[in-house]
Amino acid sequence: MFDPMMYLLLSVQTTGLIAMVIGGALLCVAILVLWWNQHRSIGAAGLRLAKRMGLDRRQRHVVATWARDAGGLDMAAILISEGCFDHVAEVYGGHVDPVEVLELRSRLFESSP
Repeated sequence: MFDPMMYLLLSVQTTGLIAMVIGGALLCVAILVLWWNQHRSIGAAGLRLAKRMGLDRRQRHVVATWARDAGGLDMAAILISEGCFDHVAEVYGGHVDPVEVLELRSRLFESSP
């Protein structure tokens, strides 16, 4: 009535299923941690710099979006380099109003000739 081989097979299948579920959960957690670290590192220093430069929330969002679209470029590079700002605004700024881009550029680089 009681077959030990069937019980062993059932326990091995159950153990394998539990291992797959735990492994999948750990993989999801690892991916989430990596994504969060990358997301957090994109703007930490750049956001502080943007706040100190007097950019409003919308302007900070625009620059952060450009930095993410450019493959994780540091926001500070966009904020302090005219060439970097111009390149990123030209390539990734299509969804932003051109007047807003000009306002942002003049606010950042108004002392430049």
